[in-house]
Amino acid sequence: MRITGVKIFGFGCWVDQTLEFQPDYQVIWGNNESGKTTLLHFIRSILFGFATARGHKKYLQYIPHNSSQYGGEVYLTVDQTPWTVRRIKKGKKNEELSVFRGSEPVALAEYQDLIAPMTATLFGQTNFIDRTTLDQVYQLTDDQLLEAIMTVGAVGSKDWLQLAHQFTNNADQMYRPRGKKLVLNQLLQQSGELQTHLTDLAHENQDFQKLAQQVTQIQSQKKQLQKQITQQQHQLDQQQHLLQLWPQYQKWQELQATKYQPEIASADWQHFEKLQQQLQSQQQVQANLQAQQAQLQLSRAEQTQLQYYQAHATELHQLQATKQQLDFTASQIQQQVKPQQQEVEAQIQTLLQQTDGLQATTQPLSSTELSTYQQLQQEIKDTKAAAKAVTGVDLPATFSKPSVVVVLSLLVGGLTGGISHNWFLAGVIFLLALGLSWWGLHYVRRQSQVSEQKVAAATTALQQFQTKHHLPQTPDLDILTWQTQAAQMSHYQTRLVQLQEQVQQYQQALDHWRQQTQNQLPDAIAPAELAHYCQRMEKLQQRQEQLQQQQLTDQIADLQQQHKQTQAALIKLLQQYHVTTAEELEQLHRQNLADVQQREQQRVLQQTLKTALPQLQQIDTNTTLENQISALQTTIQTDQKQLAVLNEQQAQWQAEQQHLADDNQFAQVQQEVEFNKAAIQETFTQWLSNQLAALWISTTLNQASSNRYPHMLARAQQFFARLTNQRYRKIEFIKQELAVVNAQKDRFTVRELSRGTATQLFLAFTLAFALEVADLSAMPLLIDDALVDCDQVRRSNIVGLIQELAATTQIIYTCTDIHTANLFAASNVLQLGKDDH
Repeated sequence: MRITGVKIFGFGCWVDQTLEFQPDYQVIWGNNESGKTTLLHFIRSILFGFATARGHKKYLQYIPHNSSQYGGEVYLTVDQTPWTVRRIKKGKKNEELSVFRGSEPVALAEYQDLIAPMTATLFGQTNFIDRTTLDQVYQLTDDQLLEAIMTVGAVGSKDWLQLAHQFTNNADQMYRPRGKKLVLNQLLQQSGELQTHLTDLAHENQDFQKLAQQVTQIQSQKKQLQKQITQQQHQLDQQQHLLQLWPQYQKWQELQATKYQPEIASADWQHFEKLQQQLQSQQQVQANLQAQQAQLQLSRAEQTQLQYYQAHATELHQLQATKQQLDFTASQIQQQVKPQQQEVEAQIQTLLQQTDGLQATTQPLSSTELSTYQQLQQEIKDTKAAAKAVTGVDLPATFSKPSVVVVLSLLVGGLTGGISHNWFLAGVIFLLALGLSWWGLHYVRRQSQVSEQKVAAATTALQQFQTKHHLPQTPDLDILTWQTQAAQMSHYQTRLVQLQEQVQQYQQALDHWRQQTQNQLPDAIAPAELAHYCQRMEKLQQRQEQLQQQQLTDQIADLQQQHKQTQAALIKLLQQYHVTTAEELEQLHRQNLADVQQREQQRVLQQTLKTALPQLQQIDTNTTLENQISALQTTIQTDQKQLAVLNEQQAQWQAEQQHLADDNQFAQVQQEVEFNKAAIQETFTQWLSNQLAALWISTTLNQASSNRYPHMLARAQQFFARLTNQRYRKIEFIKQELAVVNAQKDRFTVRELSRGTATQLFLAFTLAFALEVADLSAMPLLIDDALVDCDQVRRSNIVGLIQELAATTQIIYTCTDIHTANLFAASNVLQLGKDDH
């Protein structure tokens, strides 16, 4: 189970906050009152329930002052499946618990199965470590450790353990070795008094004494036989116990025969690791410097290019300056000339559209040409006026025809003959009228033709002038207006030509620059690449200058010298342990670690087999044990049958004793003795039942927890030795009191240790416990600033151990010391500040 994040609705100083956690381990660093401890209690409250308002627990409620909601969510990952646990406090007593697997809600019973067998109380004792729980190390006993192991290692063990305590208490209420008022103690005392009284009465009768003597003899035989059976049963138990220990004895023999490699001193191993790091660092730095040197080294081609560049640097820089000026000119053309050119072209198009017959090539008339054109127009007007003056009036078209002249002449002759009745005169007048009319008609025609010829000649001259000067073929053209428009067209065309000349001049300058640049640059370089070429050559020149300074070469030489010195120190260390390579020394170190585990296993086995080891060493095989056990069982059965016969004989003689009694006093005393025996037997049976029941529960739970206790104790011993830099090598319980043994075999109780060392001892137990029961309850460990009493070296050891154990159990650790936080990976450190609340 891993906690991947939390969402706090309201809890103490935390209001409406969401935090994400790393799944292996999470370090939470912040100043005092930044909410670190509150955050851990929030996680504990959401998983197991809010604290009540009773007693000192009311201070663990963390009721928010600035939020109407009290509670939040904890996000878990179980076997790569996301879980969400949401718990909200409603009112003073009601809690609302909701659990989701992914987005689907699950029953609360399934959530209880998920966290089982962990409970809120057990979690506070084993998985929540703060300054208060650290003090528990001063009262820690092996029974408490065993009870914690059993609680997690066997389902329902908590109830069974309570039942075992109840059985033990019940037995103690019946009998204790030094008790006086307890039931079984009083019955045993009464039995002795009754036996003394019965013996006094029996001496009063000779026959009774004889029978009593016989009963005493048979009781002696029974006692001897019972003692023999007890011894045989004890031997049988021992043999069976030896048979159970035989596999461990074989493992001990195997470890006893193991040949261990020479052990590497801790200081030498640290020196080796330091040398390895130095070699790796030196190699890395040297590789980087050599790479830099290789990058700075110029090839032959680069050297040739650089020489060519240095020979033509002045010309190339001048060409670069010229290119900058050309670029500025191009910018000016683009920003100013081009817009002006477009504007003039638009004005020309507008003028062409507004003036009919006007062309783009039209030029205005000079003053002479304008005067000539005006004279031609005036000549046409004068010719037309002269034609009208010659004829007087313009004749209608009808009178210009000959038929009309003849008719008019006949009409004049007819009128004359009718008036004078002289038809001759009328004929003469007719002929005269006809002649005059005919002559007048021809005269008018000739004058008209002359005028038309003059007009046509003037018109032709005007048209030729218009054609020559590209004027519209219009006789009545307004030459002054035309002259103005033609002048505008000429101005526009002149301005357009000027603008085009600027563009052309720029293009010619650019072409000239390209030709010059191409002549200066190598053949493979285009003029457009001049700037890039110069930059590249400048970089080559910088590299050449850096190489000339010899700084990298000196640094590489120094590093190579340091590398040789480090290698010499490493070789000297390797020779000390008779190996030739670092890999062989590392293999030897790994073998040392394995040897430590085997030695520890051997020590644990030897401690376990301590009392039985001499007997086991005298046995060849387990078959011999099995044969001895079978023979003892047969002997015990035979002795038990003989004891049954003696019991029957004793009963018979005791019956005869009853008949020989003179009065009822002996029988009464004897009956009291029997009643006392029955009461003792019944009370003893109850006492023994309670003792055996408690022992059976303890033994069964120990077996159900896979005998984890010795493994956990051995692992805690390894962790404690590592945390204290091998200063303390052993953990013991002497008369239920915790003690440790240092490297010099000196024993110290836990109260004799410094607070920091006691803290490390408790932390070793806690981490060993969490690792031992990880297959049953992989709940995360919450550690609240538990390293404050540790020095820098031991703090580093604890940090390394936490990082290793995070692969099995998630650890969430809070601290106020920035130096401690810096010992962890930065990605696993969460800094709390004022803005987080």
